[in-house]
Amino acid sequence: MTSLPISARGGRGLLAAGCAAAALALSPAVASADSIVYIKDGNVRLASGTGGDQYQVTTDGTAEHPYRSPSQADDGTIAVGYGTEILRMRQNGTVLNRLDPPMLMNSVSHPMDGTPVDVAISPDGTKVAYTFYGYECPIGVSCGARTTTGIIPSDRFAASAEFGSSYFHSPSWVTNSRILNSGGYGSHVNIQDLGTEPFNWLTDQETDLGDAEVTRAGDKYVAVRGYGDTTHIIWERVKGNVQSGPKPTELPEGICYTDEQPGFDQPTWSPDGNQLAWTEPDGIWIHRDAEACTTPSPTLVLAGGSEPDWGPADVNPGPRETGGGGDDAGGGADGGRGAAGGGSALAFALKAPKGRLRVSGRAVKVAIRCAAGCTYDAKRTLKGRRIARKKGTAKKGGAIVTIRLGAKQARAVRKLGRRSKALELVVTAKSGARVGTRSAVVAPR
Repeated sequence: MTSLPISARGGRGLLAAGCAAAALALSPAVASADSIVYIKDGNVRLASGTGGDQYQVTTDGTAEHPYRSPSQADDGTIAVGYGTEILRMRQNGTVLNRLDPPMLMNSVSHPMDGTPVDVAISPDGTKVAYTFYGYECPIGVSCGARTTTGIIPSDRFAASAEFGSSYFHSPSWVTNSRILNSGGYGSHVNIQDLGTEPFNWLTDQETDLGDAEVTRAGDKYVAVRGYGDTTHIIWERVKGNVQSGPKPTELPEGICYTDEQPGFDQPTWSPDGNQLAWTEPDGIWIHRDAEACTTPSPTLVLAGGSEPDWGPADVNPGPRETGGGGDDAGGGADGGRGAAGGGSALAFALKAPKGRLRVSGRAVKVAIRCAAGCTYDAKRTLKGRRIARKKGTAKKGGAIVTIRLGAKQARAVRKLGRRSKALELVVTAKSGARVGTRSAVVAPR
C-alpha cells in the first residue's frame, strides 16, 4: 500500500538553471467528467476517474498477445499497441485503422522495428508517438539497451517518422505540437517540438528520472524517480513556460513524493491537473489532491490494472460493433475486415482466389482489388508478429498476390490447429492520398 510522507519534497537533486525549490500546499481537487484507459488481463479497459463505469474495450488480448500502452485523445479515441501494429479505435472497440509504425534508426545507426511500446496519441488525435526498445552488442560499441521514438500521423500510412524522431523513450504530449521524452543521465526529461531535435529540460544528479508528464495547464509535472527498491513517484510545480519556447530556466518547486518500492510506473494527470494516477504491482492507485502531501492518502481504485492514461472524455462507448479490438468492425462477405480512417479512407477488397484464404504449402494467395489501382503492403502475422511481407502494385481490376513463408515460419504454422485464428493477413493499400487497411484470418491449411 502506498503512503505519502509527512513533508513535501524540496526539489532535491534536480538540475535546471535557477534556484532551489520550496514546498507548497494549496486548494483541494475538484471532480470533473473524465475517463481512464488502461490494461487489465491483456485487454484495453475504460473507467471513470472515480473507478466506476468500468467497460472492457477489447476482448481478444491474451497473456501471449496482449494490448500495450493505451492512450486517448480528448474525444476518447484510443491508440494502443497490439503485436507489431498500433490500433486506433473507438471506445466500443471498433478499429478505425491500423498503423504499421515505420522503422527507426537508433543511436548506433542500426535499424529498429518490431513491437511498438510507449504509444501516445496527441490531444487532438491527429498524431501518434511510439517507442521501439532493443538490446544489442554492436562491434566497437558497448552492449546495452537502446531506444528510439518516432511521431507519425494517426490516420494514414507513413513510410517514415514524418513529425520527428529521437533516441529517447516514454513520450507524453505537452501540447499538440510538443512532447516530453526520457533518456539516460544528462537527458532524463527532454522537450521536443514537431520536426525538431529534442533538448534537455531536467536531469537528476542523484538517481534516475523519467516517464514524465505535465498537466494540461503546464503548471506541474510528475515522473518516476529512482530504480529498483528506491523507485517512487515525484511531482513538482513548474516554474516558467514548458508549453512553448525554450525550457524554463528555474528549478521546479517540490510538492510531494511517495514512499519507495519496486513497481511504480506510468503516472498520469487528471484533466484538471488536481489528481494523479499511477501503476503499482497490485493495480492503479489515485491520489485525489495533488496539492496536498499528507491527506488524503492514495487509494487502490482499479485492482489488477496497469498503464493508465487519464483523459477528458466520458466513458460513453455506445453499442459494441465487434467482439474485440483486434477483430475490426465492418466485415464483409469477402472475409476482409476493417477499412476505416475517416472520409479519406481507401475502400478495397481482399478475396481468396479459390474459396477461403488458406495456406497452401508455404504460400497464401489473395486477390487485392482497388477500383483505380493502388500500391499495397501485405503482411502475414502469427499471434501478432509479422512472419512474412510483400509489397507491390495492384493495377485497376486487381492483382493476385502470393506471400511465401520461410521454412522456420512454415513449421510454426503447421503446428496450429485447423481452426486456429492466430494466422492473419493484414493489407494496407494506398491510392493517391487515400489509404485503407483490411485484415482477414488465414486458415493454417
